[in-house]
Amino acid sequence: MVWCYFMLRDINWLSVARIRLEKAKEGLERAHGKDSSRVRLLQAGRYPERALYLILELLEGVAAYQRGQVDKSMKVLTSVQELFTQLQVLDESLCLVMIMGFRERDTKRALRMSNQDVSISPV
Repeated sequence: MVWCYFMLRDINWLSVARIRLEKAKEGLERAHGKDSSRVRLLQAGRYPERALYLILELLEGVAAYQRGQVDKSMKVLTSVQELFTQLQVLDESLCLVMIMGFRERDTKRALRMSNQDVSISPV
């Protein structure tokens, strides 16, 4: 929904976008725990929802920029860049697991969930 508001390019929707982002963040915190502690505990230290948080933060950064909060936007977008880097799958790890017969999509997901640790990849 928030992305649709940005695509409308109507500044009047920005307050609605901010409210929806705050509600989404609150809901994720209730479900996953503070700093995703509950989800990490249930997932044995893995963090499969990292991409979801990346998208949420990206939209928050764009919303802050649109509201003229350039410093906040830069801070959030720097955090997004760090999350994006963590989600990148190394070619060596990808090849090593795919050689075992797993599909690329499953392999990438498993490597992201296991923080690139090939020895514990839950493919």
